[in-house]
Amino acid sequence: LSLISFGGVTAVIPGIHHDVVDNHGWMSAAGFARSYGIAVLVPGSNVVLFAVLGHQIAGVPGALAAFLGFVVPTVALNVGAASAGERLEAPLARLQQALRPVVIGSLIAGAVAVSETVDSPVEVAIAMGVLVVLVLRDVNPLLLMGLAAALGAGTGSFDAISRHTSSLIPFARTAQQDAGAFALRNWGLGNKI
Repeated sequence: LSLISFGGVTAVIPGIHHDVVDNHGWMSAAGFARSYGIAVLVPGSNVVLFAVLGHQIAGVPGALAAFLGFVVPTVALNVGAASAGERLEAPLARLQQALRPVVIGSLIAGAVAVSETVDSPVEVAIAMGVLVVLVLRDVNPLLLMGLAAALGAGTGSFDAISRHTSSLIPFARTAQQDAGAFALRNWGLGNKI
């Protein structure tokens, strides 16, 4: 999966969810969503998700196998591309531009897969509010996650809301960057939107 994870780990969440929950039954949808919530709250890359899932399924050996199985192929591909140097610069730039819609679609699918355990309209409203703020404003995602968690605690939905808001952050950041690039190209506004 790592070689097709354009847009990061969030882009392959639906595939991972399908394998771990639906195909193999190694954990429930709620357990998967909790694991994702843990992984995005840990500082660093979201690739930690594989270690968390691997650990929950098969302990420490599972964590190591899942993490290395996801990271090693991508690292090898990147080292190979970097060694090719400038020869691949133009084709890779075109490929990156061509894959942008795929990345955005994959991020949306990832957010939907993680959010399928929504339990109430209050959770949906809070998660969508966080998404709107993240897309329209340059706000620290941790601040919004804290606010959403506080609102969730007040409504009795703390766990679910922290899962849903964290699943929207990668999608919102991509949308925010695309909006900035569009404004810069078309209106000369850059990141002022």
